[in-house]
Amino acid sequence: MLKNELKRAFTSSGMLLAILLGQGINVYYIIDYLISYWEKKKSVAEVQKKIGHSLYMHVSRNTPFDLWITGHINQITVLFLYFIPIIAALPYAASYAREKKSGYVKNVTVRAGRIKYRLYKMIASFLSGGCAAASVSIVNLMWCFTRISYKKPVITSSAPIAHGGTMFGVFYFSHPFIYVFTYILATFIFAGGISLLSMVVSEITDNIFTVILTPFLIIMVLNVVMIDNMQFYLPVQFLQASNSGLKLYMAPISALIIIIISLWVVVFRNREKDVL
Repeated sequence: MLKNELKRAFTSSGMLLAILLGQGINVYYIIDYLISYWEKKKSVAEVQKKIGHSLYMHVSRNTPFDLWITGHINQITVLFLYFIPIIAALPYAASYAREKKSGYVKNVTVRAGRIKYRLYKMIASFLSGGCAAASVSIVNLMWCFTRISYKKPVITSSAPIAHGGTMFGVFYFSHPFIYVFTYILATFIFAGGISLLSMVVSEITDNIFTVILTPFLIIMVLNVVMIDNMQFYLPVQFLQASNSGLKLYMAPISALIIIIISLWVVVFRNREKDVL
């Protein structure tokens, strides 16, 4: 049953929409960066003449890690971080609401068991939502490596994305691949957790648009409420690779809290309701 749920999640039209939305943001980032990148290329020769090629390559900010979408902060990065809840909810989170509305939940509950069905549904939603969001970062990083020659970031860089004075920021200079993988993993975990919020909302309403958009609206409200005094606890902040690990622990903590709430609301509360 779990295998079937995973297959449905990763081959759903919702997953296709999530990939299109996420990679659409990626394309927007690539096009926007290409314009500025080729403009800067014109002045490279002049800079090399003034300070020397080796020194220029040493202090240049243009490493694949620096220009990665969650490292190179601009309006498109913020757009991606804001849209993570929608990208995460699209693949499979709303399927529970659809199946409740159609009556499929009652039938499958009798055959397979209530707890097993809902647990498998949560696992499929978590994994598909996390993969959809993380794929944006992965594809973007791969693109950066195709356009920019590889060199490790250095602390003396003109504008490194991480602060070498922090314990986690040291990994950016010594093990940049571990650094970016940690942020991709954090995005995966957070997005997977956010997708489960839609399943919680499905216990209240069967409206598909409400189910998909509610996590996004919750994040937007939190952005307004917390932006002044608690901004580093917001996803748009702690998922930025330029924060040197500052409050990155909020990604697994947020996901864990949502998982616990989801288990109680979706799996264990009102156990007898679906079989009546």
